[in-house]
Amino acid sequence: MVVSLRLDNGLIRITPLGIYKQGDTIIARIFPGTRLYNDALKAYEACLVAPSTPILFYDAVLNKEVKLMRPRSISTPCPHSEGLIIEAVVEGREKQRDDKYVIRFMPVYIYSTSIATKLYSRDYGCSIELLIAFTRIKFWSTKLRPTNCIEISRNLRKACTAFECILHATWDEELHRRAFEVLRLSYAYASMSGCPEPMCENHKLH
Repeated sequence: MVVSLRLDNGLIRITPLGIYKQGDTIIARIFPGTRLYNDALKAYEACLVAPSTPILFYDAVLNKEVKLMRPRSISTPCPHSEGLIIEAVVEGREKQRDDKYVIRFMPVYIYSTSIATKLYSRDYGCSIELLIAFTRIKFWSTKLRPTNCIEISRNLRKACTAFECILHATWDEELHRRAFEVLRLSYAYASMSGCPEPMCENHKLH
């Protein structure tokens, strides 16, 4: 999902966030080394959105401007999108042995802003896979470890596969442009790391 978090200093942070349900609460695991790690410790409210298209995920990952809309039950504005909306408060947070944090959200209002039914398309899942690969490449490109080139190479191949999937799954030119931008940035970060770069077939990135 894409989440807007209200921090204790009043700032709003918008970012993708993987979640799972546990009883009546929503659980998210926050990994060290991510920009969300410190922010999650300051958050006390959140608006979680399951958008009907993947465009909002691209905007959040690429730090593009995201329109906000007024919430119904909390003070934190929600990312503007058609789809499922969950307004929630932070019920608790726990630090695990591996330095990950587990954040528990308690939903206080759940509703949908979409009246239309959107059929399943592979471009959604493939976009998520592309963005996950990109964020991992970005992370590993800053690490001076023997394994970083292995991880970067593995995730570049995943990014290429996901990009090919998007091209075949939809004719949406806007989505093609966003996906291409992410793929190009993936190669840019890999290049900065000095690791050999496996090339995507049939796509000129430079």
